[in-house]
Amino acid sequence: MIRHTVSLQELLFGGAKRFAFPENSEGGGQSADTAPAAVRAPIRRTRDGAPKAGEAGSAKNVRKGPRGGKPSAGDAKGAPRRDGKRPARQNKADAPEMDEAKENRKQPPQSGNRAEKKNAKEAKPSQEKTEAVKDGGRKRGPSRGPAAEQRLMAQFRKAEEVSSLGEGVYLYHDGHQKRHGVLIASTKSFFEPSWHFVGDYEDHLALVEEKGRFGYVGPDGKIVIPVVWDAAEHFHDGTAWVEKHRKDILLSATGEEISRPSWDRGFRFSEGLAPFRQENLWGFINENGETVIPPSFDKTGAFHEGRCTVMRSRKWGYIDPNGAVLGSIDWDLALDFQEQMGRVCVNNRYGFIDHTGHVSVDPIYEFVNPFQDGLAVVQRGGKFGAIDTKGWEVIDMKYEFLSPFQGEMAACELGGKWGFLNRKGEIVLETRWDAVYGFQEGLCAVREEDRWGMMNLQGEIVVPLKYSQIMSLTDGFAAAKGPDGWQILGADGQVVI
Repeated sequence: MIRHTVSLQELLFGGAKRFAFPENSEGGGQSADTAPAAVRAPIRRTRDGAPKAGEAGSAKNVRKGPRGGKPSAGDAKGAPRRDGKRPARQNKADAPEMDEAKENRKQPPQSGNRAEKKNAKEAKPSQEKTEAVKDGGRKRGPSRGPAAEQRLMAQFRKAEEVSSLGEGVYLYHDGHQKRHGVLIASTKSFFEPSWHFVGDYEDHLALVEEKGRFGYVGPDGKIVIPVVWDAAEHFHDGTAWVEKHRKDILLSATGEEISRPSWDRGFRFSEGLAPFRQENLWGFINENGETVIPPSFDKTGAFHEGRCTVMRSRKWGYIDPNGAVLGSIDWDLALDFQEQMGRVCVNNRYGFIDHTGHVSVDPIYEFVNPFQDGLAVVQRGGKFGAIDTKGWEVIDMKYEFLSPFQGEMAACELGGKWGFLNRKGEIVLETRWDAVYGFQEGLCAVREEDRWGMMNLQGEIVVPLKYSQIMSLTDGFAAAKGPDGWQILGADGQVVI
């Protein structure tokens, strides 16, 4: 399952224009990264390993593969790259067991002290290997001492790419990925795992891959669920789907098997329900594996605020947790509910419906963001503004770009420069920057010419404009690349590593 992980900064600020709405495309005007969960079809491998298109589900449910790759030309400087492909199925599903059996073959009998010495030599590496597995796959020996720490820190400083995985964990490697390491910022510790991260931390667990097998590690870098699964998904609401010998298994966060379903395919739970496929139609089960909504839809999304997007005969609509249809299924596209409002599209124009299925804002906009605290950013005539839940335009349609509100402020572009306005449409931080990220934990990354720094909510510079790359503050830390290489900044903007 490959999931292209998109952070809020990347989605809103990640392109050449810092904030990017999706381009119009066939069937509703959505790009792959911003289409609703139900629109993005996961890749399901056939027995020969070739992808089979057209299955329903969210991008989070696509099978994961090794992580890597350089940022594309449109990526923001400093924004992490996240992609990969699921490896082809292994022809020998029991390869680990065969390897173990091979290692345990009986050796020719030895005699006397020579046999004891040989057995002692063989026992030592085996013991170290066991310790390494218990310690999360970290390499032992020299990589654990002060000299190794200095070597790994030097590699981090000179790394070509650094990615934030959340939970204060950073992945770094050179451009060719010949070497990769992990930094845990909270403990200032480095290590070189034998596995590869597939995605960010979700529910305090990160999906990892090693030699075509998948498992999960915790924020301390230690293995929580063994790396033994043929395929796996990210955790969500305390559960994750994994696959072994072509059978789907639902796991708990402790690695216990919750169920082995009999249906063709299952996806992650949301609000107590999960979509499943049977004979090319989709329905929903509860957490006990009982069918709640019989399979009758061509595609489905996930439940949000008691509503779920579904498709029949190439048209979209919504159902409630009992399977009852809201209004009719006749939209070109339907997006998840937020603040009791669902976004709908017809003839490439967007509007909103309420929780009962009635149109509350006519579909007249080129694009709309979901409502946040009663306001939604919309686009019309190539300009951006904001509306309230009744459809009144409360912020004038005059901006070259307007981000969704984060708290009381939203980033705006006017005359090619960026600043911030409040919910009344008043400019509160002047439009003077060449690029900005959104405020995160009280700080915002800003760029002037080709140098990045950070300012606080009062507009005061707390991180000097000296970095060529910088990431938003997450979990109290931010990575930045300056003249001396990569550094880790703390919540106050001071260098901690």
